[in-house]
Amino acid sequence: MSNEAEAIREQNNMKILPSIEIRAGRSAWNDRSVGIAEDAGSNPAPSTIREPRPSRVFATIWELKKNGRAESTLAGLAKRLRMISKDTDIDDPERVKEYIAAKQTSNTYKEGLVQAYDHYVRINGLQWQKPVYAREENAIKVPTSENVEKLIAYAGPKYSTIISVFRDTGARPCELERVRLKDVDLEQGIVYLPSRKGSKGRPKKLRPQTLAMLKAYLNRGCFNFDDPIFPSGKMMGHAFRRQRNRLAKKIGDPTIRMIRLYDLRHYYATMLYLKTKDIVYTQQEMGHRRLTNTLKYVHLVNFKEDEWISKVARTLNEACSLIDAGFEYVTDMEGVKIFKKRK
Repeated sequence: MSNEAEAIREQNNMKILPSIEIRAGRSAWNDRSVGIAEDAGSNPAPSTIREPRPSRVFATIWELKKNGRAESTLAGLAKRLRMISKDTDIDDPERVKEYIAAKQTSNTYKEGLVQAYDHYVRINGLQWQKPVYAREENAIKVPTSENVEKLIAYAGPKYSTIISVFRDTGARPCELERVRLKDVDLEQGIVYLPSRKGSKGRPKKLRPQTLAMLKAYLNRGCFNFDDPIFPSGKMMGHAFRRQRNRLAKKIGDPTIRMIRLYDLRHYYATMLYLKTKDIVYTQQEMGHRRLTNTLKYVHLVNFKEDEWISKVARTLNEACSLIDAGFEYVTDMEGVKIFKKRK
């Protein structure tokens, strides 16, 4: 068994629950799951911070797990509930409302706290009037094709493959981390993304170059049929940011540093709509439940003429190579085919 496959298995074994255990008829609140640690010492210093209520928070998370909530969702909910329980009386809804209202953070984060606490209220038989915070929509930033290719070229064999797969599939990190060897058709060059966040599973076609990189990646890993083949979303995010920052420093381009891993999904959606002009098809390919989530990409396709690279193909092989490189056909002129691609 290779180190690559073993490392990915280890990451998947360290999700939030299985680390919350039931031992001898009681709940064992493991600090790996929600970060609760006990301070040793015979004379602990006085503190205004309340001790957390692990049993009831645990019961909430465990109930949600029994109802099929994903591990990544449970991790976020547990983190928020643990913070609330440490900073205020989690069993007093009015004090929790005051705590959330006074917290110096965005409305989007406050809305996340409200949603987490709403689960706690419902499962533990409390009552409250749920406050409403309007979620703030951040502007979508789409990286240029040139910068995406720079990231791929700079990364090592492992992450050049992973970034290429993100570029070709528009996958969410939480989707890609769940892809197993059995979800990959190496003959057809298709990766079957699992259903996540209410979206349907969907097949995604890889470019020939990406498929060749993925085959080499899998050969190095020696994965079993049911093994996840990519690291956790959190691990991929950390590695991406580390390599992105190194590249930005090396070439002296601060715009590279602004690219997030999730922006590769925005890049995919924008390029797909640009090519098809079909918003419903783009919605399906993105796995969006609501069309409104897809409509935000429409205004991003009004690129200027100087933001395109033009190429000509005189032979069938040249045309195929340009298509594989992401170029799209424009027209025939003077016996050659003209292609273009966004910079």
